[in-house]
Amino acid sequence: MNGKDSYNIMKHIHFVGQFCSDDEEFTEQCIHTLKSFFAGIFCEQGSYPEECYKEEFLPVQKELEKITYNIRLEPHNQAYVSLDKDTVNLSLYTQFIFWELASFRNIANKLSKRDVMRPDEIAQSILAECNSDEPGKELKKLLDKWIKYECEVREGGIRLSWVPPFELFGSDNYNYAKNGLKLIFHHEMSHWHLSRIKDTEKQRLFGHAEEELREYLEKEKGDPRMAALKKLLARKKGVIKSWVEEIAADYLSCMAVLKGCSKAGEMKQVFIACGLYFALLKAEEYRIHPDKFWMNTHPPAMIREDISMRMIAKTYQYSIEEFFVFMGSAWILISMYFTIAFTKLTGGKTDVGILKNDGL
Repeated sequence: MNGKDSYNIMKHIHFVGQFCSDDEEFTEQCIHTLKSFFAGIFCEQGSYPEECYKEEFLPVQKELEKITYNIRLEPHNQAYVSLDKDTVNLSLYTQFIFWELASFRNIANKLSKRDVMRPDEIAQSILAECNSDEPGKELKKLLDKWIKYECEVREGGIRLSWVPPFELFGSDNYNYAKNGLKLIFHHEMSHWHLSRIKDTEKQRLFGHAEEELREYLEKEKGDPRMAALKKLLARKKGVIKSWVEEIAADYLSCMAVLKGCSKAGEMKQVFIACGLYFALLKAEEYRIHPDKFWMNTHPPAMIREDISMRMIAKTYQYSIEEFFVFMGSAWILISMYFTIAFTKLTGGKTDVGILKNDGL
């Protein structure tokens, strides 16, 4: 699909749930604007070469045209694909959260100021801020605000006041949020494609992801959290298969968005969005950590992020150190920033620290 299909794809986009507004005209304006926004994301669709798909799913373009895209107006920061129904579900709530993460303490824009500050000055500025308690305190306020959002949605529906002002559509933070949503969309579509490609192609990718996962766990074997995760993987045989597919989908989604970049500046925007995407996953882990069952299907965000970086670095034929220097410096700085902020917020219990008690 490409941009010229935007109008046609509109009929496949549906809002599920309700908006909370007494202003019908403004509601209609919001619906049209948001539909156009998401249509722009959904139209940037890619696929494997035709020969990679199982015969029953050819031509793949016809299969793609069967998909229904649901924008869910529910108090959940989640996305999922229903393979049996050809339905992709994204949450409008996620757009709000991405917008606020992109705006958080102006961190994303600081990373874009290469024309004003040298890269080493940017890094020093961001790391100095990490050493203060302010990011953790503000992150706590932001997470509390999201929980308040969820309660309000349960009571009456999505508040249109949460939608970023339309005049800001086109700003840097808008682009970070849009790229972040692209990553989520392509992640879910990767599951759709992986269910349709030939087993040989799928196993090649899964083998690469599993090798990276096992290397990561072995490399970090001195970390008691890794010991707990290895114990989980040994006890529940199906978990590693689910983890590998999630890691593969993360990698494919990052590569799909990077594929649309023609300039270094555009790639940097995507890498900033990658950092925000994994910060979003870490925020979700913080929010839902008492319920550890999510780890039966999804690896912790810190593992997903690290392995995605390594797989992308290898794709571009860089060592991970070269990747950080020449390509992904903005990504690693955002990752460090939010990891430190979450660590301060939780008193050191970040990522899979909750596994120390072997609660799974």
